[in-house]
Amino acid sequence: MRRLLLAGALCAAVLMTGMAGGAWALRVDGKHLRIVRGKVFTDGVLTVGQAETVQVAGLLRKVKLTLIVAPPSDAPGCTGKRFCGGEDIGPVPGSAPFRANGTGGATLTFVVPATYEVFNFGGHDPTKFGPFTTAFTNGQPVVVGALALGKRHHKLRIGIATTKAVIEVPPPPTSTS
Repeated sequence: MRRLLLAGALCAAVLMTGMAGGAWALRVDGKHLRIVRGKVFTDGVLTVGQAETVQVAGLLRKVKLTLIVAPPSDAPGCTGKRFCGGEDIGPVPGSAPFRANGTGGATLTFVVPATYEVFNFGGHDPTKFGPFTTAFTNGQPVVVGALALGKRHHKLRIGIATTKAVIEVPPPPTSTS
């Protein structure tokens, strides 16, 4: 969970700076850090509880991928001293693990989670401090992000790919008695 939170915070920081371009490099504590921007392709609608497939292109080659579905950082309830992050998403049972191929692409099949986590970092009321779970609503915009971490030739490489989609919540089943 700590790794996912760190990765989400790093993704949010990179997205907030509005970094454009394909790749970017800088030095952090004497080490080289390279950030690579990829692309995520989806049909634009994610149905809660259903298996969905997204395609990722242009990320790091042959590394494990982390997939995140969360509200955008400017969504109501996710601004100020609150950070919205996605829950752990794994592959559908029987499908391939989340791993990029030799060209940095992947086809990822997952079940859309029904909830996301909101981390509250401020406020004077200690009962409202910390993470809490919130359910997605019908028509809510979300960001689908893929994250890849790798190290090559003593350089830390981070691959980030994002796209926007909309959540669709199916109606609850009706009883026919």
